[in-house]
Amino acid sequence: MDVKDWASIAGVLGFFISVATFILTRIERRKNVIVEVFKGDYSTFQGFDKEDEANGLESEEIIKIRLTNIGGSPIIVNPESFFVRGNSKEIKVYDTDWLGFEKIPSPLQVGGSVEVAIFLDTLEKMLNLELLNKYANPEEHEKTIVPLEVGFKDHKGRTFKTRTFKYFYYVGEIGRDR
Repeated sequence: MDVKDWASIAGVLGFFISVATFILTRIERRKNVIVEVFKGDYSTFQGFDKEDEANGLESEEIIKIRLTNIGGSPIIVNPESFFVRGNSKEIKVYDTDWLGFEKIPSPLQVGGSVEVAIFLDTLEKMLNLELLNKYANPEEHEKTIVPLEVGFKDHKGRTFKTRTFKYFYYVGEIGRDR
């Protein structure tokens, strides 16, 4: 092999390295949000005050939805696009009261996180989970497990969602699939 052959090989390798670098930088800069769902109570939610405590809301259980931006660019969250699906039903923002929309930053910065919530009794009622009461016994309790799909859209209409959570109606808890 002479110098001309080595130069050709180096040129081809250089081209492939530049294409790989371009692809990796595009992947690194993509938008990516982790959507988590967990149970809490109203008193732990930001904005809790003495007036709410007087109304008995401090013991009210809520389902919190936490968004964490782990992508390479900020995301503008569309607050009207939040949804929870389960039991062949869907809850949208305009269907009921949600908590935390006034705290959503615009845009949600890289590494930033925000929580919104919905009341647990509202979730159970709107997803018709009371129909599962007939299975609320030790023998048939597995029929009360409801897979949840929770998500939102950004300002461009891209949907970010999770399907890895289940609501265990029999015991009233949220769990994550592995």
